[in-house]
Amino acid sequence: MLEREKRGVWAYYRLVPSAIAALAELLTPPRKRASDQGDSLSVTG
Repeated sequence: MLEREKRGVWAYYRLVPSAIAALAELLTPPRKRASDQGDSLSVTG
């Protein structure tokens, strides 16, 4: 996720875009299917 480049006594860090994209994909909830959008939970008894 991070890359480090050391220049003398300084170290520069940066995010790796592909790793951030993969993490975002894991954390993003799946999108609902179109058929699920109109359904509602009903209890009959």
